[in-house]
Amino acid sequence: MTANGNDLRNGYRWLRADLHIHTPASEDYAEMQTTYLEILQEAERRELEIIAFTDHNTVHGFEQMRQEIDFCRRWRAQNG
Repeated sequence: MTANGNDLRNGYRWLRADLHIHTPASEDYAEMQTTYLEILQEAERRELEIIAFTDHNTVHGFEQMRQEIDFCRRWRAQNG
C-alpha cells in the first residue's frame, strides 16, 4: 500500500526532508538575492515534505518566511 507514492511499512512511511536550510537571514548566505518564495519553490521542486531553517544566530528567516506565506495567502484570497 502507498501514501503519496511512498511505501507504507507497519503504518509508517518515509518522508523527504531537508533539516539544514539556510536563508538570506544568515550573514554568510551565498545568494542574498534569493527570495523566501524561491526557497519554498525549490523545496517543492525537490518534493520535500519537511524543511528546517538553520540560520546562524537568528530566527529572522523564519519571520520573513511567515510574512511571505501570509502575503501569498492574502493575494490568493483576493485574486482567486
